[in-house]
Amino acid sequence: MIIRKTEAKPVTLNSVVQQEKVSIKGLVTDDKGEAIIGANIVEDGTSNGTITDMDGQFNLMVDKGATLMVSYIGYMTQSIPVGQKNFFKIVLREDSKTLEEVVITGYGGTQLRSKMTNSIAKVDNSVLSNGTYTNPAQALSGAVAGLRVQQTSGNPNATPTLVLRGGTNLDGSGSPLIIIDGAVRESLSDVNPEDIESMEVMKDAGATAIYGARASNGVVLVTTKKGSEGRMEINLSAKVGLNFFHSQYEFLDAHDYLYYMRSAFHRSSHIWQDQSGNWRGFASDATLTGTQPYGMGNRYFDQNGNVLNGNKDNTAVWGVMNYTDDLAFLLGQGWQTMDDPVNPGQKLIYCDNQLKDYNIKSPAIS
Repeated sequence: MIIRKTEAKPVTLNSVVQQEKVSIKGLVTDDKGEAIIGANIVEDGTSNGTITDMDGQFNLMVDKGATLMVSYIGYMTQSIPVGQKNFFKIVLREDSKTLEEVVITGYGGTQLRSKMTNSIAKVDNSVLSNGTYTNPAQALSGAVAGLRVQQTSGNPNATPTLVLRGGTNLDGSGSPLIIIDGAVRESLSDVNPEDIESMEVMKDAGATAIYGARASNGVVLVTTKKGSEGRMEINLSAKVGLNFFHSQYEFLDAHDYLYYMRSAFHRSSHIWQDQSGNWRGFASDATLTGTQPYGMGNRYFDQNGNVLNGNKDNTAVWGVMNYTDDLAFLLGQGWQTMDDPVNPGQKLIYCDNQLKDYNIKSPAIS
């Protein structure tokens, strides 16, 4: 008997396993059986999805074994596994957390949001505690749909301008009525953000039924915190912020200003010479006289051609102080000297003042 030894050759399988697809249909209604139009049906973990039609029905191709996420504004989102079913009847229930939110009404008392027909936006209390605000209106920026907050001044105590839904004036202005604890106020600048218990914004025309024509631009209702029964407590909340000034521009200093301004005025009066050898130009070397139009002279020289000295002559508008030895004590007080560009050999003494040095405090503490 002859036994032959053979080697097994590897076998390569070129196959691609694809996830099986299934077509599903369904109907989405509320708890009263009414069809919900535009409900979102999305395959969990993917961008594959659709929305319900006018009859609340949908049709979607998904992976077998997928999970459907069904959602709609004001209703609780449901997660439904596909399994072996091909048709789904989905009932969405209202989101009780939103509909049972208590809002303050303008005519006194409180009301459930689900029973309100007016357009009222309730500002979350966390909005007022996220940052440091000198005015509660600053915290409303981006917190209420349709409310525009304009900060037109850099003054820390400036009151922002509130415009709700474009305002009713022809120029798009018109601020809402401010009511704090039932009393009409000019603005929100006289209330501490930490003292606010709740804040509601009435945005529709229904506010005029309560407050009249004054509420044509909307109403901001503010309710402050009140004392409660029980143990007495003292709460302290402190926040500190630092604001640093950052300038992207480098400005000229007093030396540059004196050099270029004095040179420009001097050169504008030394453009050409007449037959007598006198310099002529767009300005006059001499000081102004009663017969000259205002602004024609440069006030650098007197009638005899001598350079005016700001130490002695108050008519030398552009003639800053000439440096002399008796002014040397000023050099120790921040003053500086420079060569006079219109009077060679003479030095000027000046003090450089930067606006930001006494107008901007960096860092500024909030």
